[in-house]
Amino acid sequence: MPAPLTLRRPIPLERSIRWVPAATPASIGGVETQPLFITQDTLRDLLGHVRGLAVGDVLGFLLGELYECPESGARYAIITAVVHTNYVIGEAEPMQIPDEEWLGIQLEVRRRRLTLIGWYHTAPFVAPGPARADLDAHRARFTEPWQCGLVIAAGGAQRAGGFFRTWQGESVGGAFIPFHELLDEGTMTAGGPRPTVINWRNYTTDVPVEREVGTPSPGGRTVPASSGSATVPVLIPTRSGTEPGAPGPPRRRRVPAGMWAILVLVAAGIAAWLYWTHRPRPSLFANTTAAASKGQAAHPTPPPAQPAPETVAAQRETAAAQPGSTITAAPPAGAVLQMPAASHQPPVADASLARFDSLADSLAQAVANYHDRRTDFNLGRIACAGLARGYRAADDALLALASAYRTASPRLANSQRATYQRLTADMESLNKDFDGSKCPRP
Repeated sequence: MPAPLTLRRPIPLERSIRWVPAATPASIGGVETQPLFITQDTLRDLLGHVRGLAVGDVLGFLLGELYECPESGARYAIITAVVHTNYVIGEAEPMQIPDEEWLGIQLEVRRRRLTLIGWYHTAPFVAPGPARADLDAHRARFTEPWQCGLVIAAGGAQRAGGFFRTWQGESVGGAFIPFHELLDEGTMTAGGPRPTVINWRNYTTDVPVEREVGTPSPGGRTVPASSGSATVPVLIPTRSGTEPGAPGPPRRRRVPAGMWAILVLVAAGIAAWLYWTHRPRPSLFANTTAAASKGQAAHPTPPPAQPAPETVAAQRETAAAQPGSTITAAPPAGAVLQMPAASHQPPVADASLARFDSLADSLAQAVANYHDRRTDFNLGRIACAGLARGYRAADDALLALASAYRTASPRLANSQRATYQRLTADMESLNKDFDGSKCPRP
């Protein structure tokens, strides 16, 4: 992927809610040197997707933009989009972000012209800190200090989540970090609580907030502010209905009995029409015995004309002179000719071939992205780390394609084999080019 573009815009602290994890360690190794923002629309999309999940750790990605404040020079990131996937992380899965999903998100980032800010996955519960497997998966794929991970509880009664980053130093580790919920335009009122969509028990804030209507709250209670800050409660309205003017529970709408009768009549009419239009019709070659028994004259089909004996003899002489030829015998008198039914079975698509084509396209895109980075490297726009990321993406794409090639090799067409040979040759050239850059291999 090309180097991310940094935009210049004042940091929107006055239009945000800063959430702090309740179990923040004393020293988090500078993981919050670049503040992290996420828009409320993105949070609604993310929380709505998570609430619809029953079980399983589902993988997804976070996209957005990088900014630099022209007044203070502070750098920060804003998450503006979520990319859902159908990949479910297994309990004993060694790689939480597989090659296919990693290559797919790189193409999606290039298509949307956004920056890959981080990734997320759901979990049955959220611990006080990120798991070791999450930290290992993050370090394997995300190397920029502003990139983040997110684990969020799906299903059940627990409302919890956590953004995390990793650090390098005397000890390798990571921790949940504070983040800013970026409010929608025009939703803030002077002196009033700020509307929020966050309902996590393990995060607190030092400003008064009010839960949005329709957003489940963690128990309908007042969440205390984080330690070390002003004692301002987080106001979460209750849904009990005991307060004056509180809305009651939603009522189910019943269908009148007359409406059920109309629906039954309509369904019966549709069924009768379908039977009439699709009823079996007599064949043109059906036996006419039944019609003759009712007094109707039957007109049987005359038998086909048989070839003359001279013609049959000539055919036999030709067959004897030409080995492999056959004689078409005349059908018996009164036989009914039946034409073979035409086959309309659709061709069965081979999933392994489709996967090979997709990974071949991904490798070609990764090679093109590397050459774009090589141009930026030659012009001094990026350092060795940026060029190494492009090389690693192409190398990962080659490994995935090679695995698909071994699986689908017996069924590949000649054109697909030629594509594989061309791409492997491109990678050999890319390897030599990267060695010529004198950059350390990732």
